[in-house]
Amino acid sequence: MITIPRRWYILAFSICITTLFLTPAWSQEPENEDIWSNEEEKSNQVEITKDQVEAILNQLEKNQPRRAEELKRLRQEDAVKFALEIRQIAQRMTQAREEEAVETKRPGTTTRTERTEDMTRTDRWREYLLDRLEEYMAWLEKNFPERAAELNELRKIDAEDFVNKVAVSRRRYEPIMRAQQRSPKLAEALKTDVELQDRRDILLEKIATAKEEERSGLIEELTGVVSNRFDIIIQKKLIKFEELEIKIERMRQSLEAEKRQLQELVNQKPQSTKERVAELLQAVEDAKQEKP
Repeated sequence: MITIPRRWYILAFSICITTLFLTPAWSQEPENEDIWSNEEEKSNQVEITKDQVEAILNQLEKNQPRRAEELKRLRQEDAVKFALEIRQIAQRMTQAREEEAVETKRPGTTTRTERTEDMTRTDRWREYLLDRLEEYMAWLEKNFPERAAELNELRKIDAEDFVNKVAVSRRRYEPIMRAQQRSPKLAEALKTDVELQDRRDILLEKIATAKEEERSGLIEELTGVVSNRFDIIIQKKLIKFEELEIKIERMRQSLEAEKRQLQELVNQKPQSTKERVAELLQAVEDAKQEKP
């Protein structure tokens, strides 16, 4: 009886799943496709208001007075680190909802060693968050200098609001940042799309307040921008489809290699059987010789 390797089943199953579920929806029902659906960059990053910050600090004062004092000092010493950390706390509170978001031991039960270790971890986490922020800002300055300049100006005025605005902008621009590492062509299409969206919004603002004689020219320009966006949206879908085809082809080649290996095993059955029988008989002879 031939036993087929488990990894062969996994590869075959993966190809089926990829083909059935990863194929873009517009290829399945093109007649119902709205080319603009799901193409607008929506941010799920909410801004943390000053009132929310104070509410968080007040809650911490009740549950973790030492933590609250530490954050207040941080707010004075490094407003950016404070804003980054308060966002993390707010997100945990949102996720936890009915539970207490800020986990802590009961007052008086934490040893000095444990507090020191907690502080060390906290400091490392703050540095990590700051490093990520600076990495993102450096990328933004290179790719969207005007937006980076706006954020850097805000940083000088209100560090907490700066961190809020960075969090919102990351939702929009980070897909481009990630795509540059794996698919430069897709990254360029994403960047062009963002630029077209920005130009569209500017034109809509101008049209809203334009005089009648100016509207026709602005509407014509808007039509050109929307037309270009249509092309870019199609291009993004095609690029993603091409990447999916490449993945499927690699999986197919891997599956073919597995099949060839399996056939080689089948072809080796007579020789393999003969060698195995010889090994078993030799083991019997060795056991006889070891008996006194």
